[in-house]
Parts: sequence; C-alpha cells; structure tokens
Amino acid sequence: MFEEKELKELLKKNIEISGESLKILRKMHRSAIIGRFFWILKWLVIIGLSAGIYYYIEPYLRTIIDNFNAISSGLSEIKNILPK
Repeated sequence: MFEEKELKELLKKNIEISGESLKILRKMHRSAIIGRFFWILKWLVIIGLSAGIYYYIEPYLRTIIDNFNAISSGLSEIKNILPK
C-alpha cells in the first residue's frame, strides 16, 4: 500500500517534469524556426542590396574601366613612339 502511494507521487512528478520539458522543447523549436527565418532574410537583404548597388554603380564603373583602357592604350602608343 505504501509503495503504491509512493509510485503515484513519483508518476505525478514525472508527468509534471515531462510537461515542463515539453514546454522548453517547444520554445527551443520556435526559436530555431525564427532564427532560421531571420538568417535567410538577412542573406536575401545582403544579396539584394549587393545586386541593387551593382546595378546603380555599373554605368560609373563601366566609364572608369573604359577610361582606364583608353589611358593604358595611349601610354602603350607613347611607349612605342619613344626611342629605345
């Protein structure tokens, strides 16, 4: 009889602890899902901003590269004209 009462108390404690563990586990799962969502959002923003900035700056970069190539070809022509 005494063992039965003791077993019932242990079973109640076990059920309470299992319930608390389940609550903690659900919070951890929710936190992982939210963390994953924000990780993906962060990378989408980084990639989007990079593409947008490149799209905006690309004409200026193209002009700079064209000017550099023109200067470089001009310098090579001057080098060929000068006596060796």
